[in-house]
Amino acid sequence: MHFCCLGSGSRGNAYVVEKRATTLMIDCGFSLTDIKRRLVKNLLSPADIDALLITHEHSDHTAGLRRFLDAYPIPAYMSCGTAKKLNYPVGWRLLQAGKTLLIGDLQVLPVAVPHNAAEPLQFIIDDGAGRLGLMTDLGHTPPALCENLKNLNALIVECNYSASQLAANKRYPMEVKRRIAGDYGHLENEAAACLLGKIKNGDMRHVVATHLSAENNTPTAARQALRQAINGAATAIHVSDQENGADWLNI
Repeated sequence: MHFCCLGSGSRGNAYVVEKRATTLMIDCGFSLTDIKRRLVKNLLSPADIDALLITHEHSDHTAGLRRFLDAYPIPAYMSCGTAKKLNYPVGWRLLQAGKTLLIGDLQVLPVAVPHNAAEPLQFIIDDGAGRLGLMTDLGHTPPALCENLKNLNALIVECNYSASQLAANKRYPMEVKRRIAGDYGHLENEAAACLLGKIKNGDMRHVVATHLSAENNTPTAARQALRQAINGAATAIHVSDQENGADWLNI
């Protein structure tokens, strides 16, 4: 199995996971034109995508969804709450937390997460030989979530903000700061590192920091927090960004 990030941040998010003849795209947070460009940059085309997985309804994860499905009528899997918020897009298929779905060569386990959306999900994807976890857009990490994430070989994890940078940001009203930092907001660098510390194992090959705030975080701060959590283990730390995403990685 290998995976990449097409781009991640407050202006759009999308990821691709492949195994043999199966290609999944997770979220579609860019315009159709931009999604095409980003796929081509990663040696893919929209016609290569077999199915979409949608984490939640927020526009930075779904901005291009309708136009993509109009142009490329493929299944789009999401929770009922997400589908309702999106007015039940054509081609939507039901995902339920805790119920595994087999799509071609990939097994998808949807996991419920705490976020300020209707029924948000994140995913653990298994190809029989490796396990990838995608955990973005969550305000905290309950114990049950940590249990689900054990025995991963790679983790894509939100490092949305640095607590000190958010606190010092004079442009953000206090109400916005509280929403971001709340239990149903986003994951801070140290919280992401704490999660990694709880689930790391000797077979964890890659960790990708994602969904970084352009105003309240830096790649250096996110990388340092995650590196401290692995404490010298042979795990590669990567940081995705809004424009360039993150390169293909293998597990």
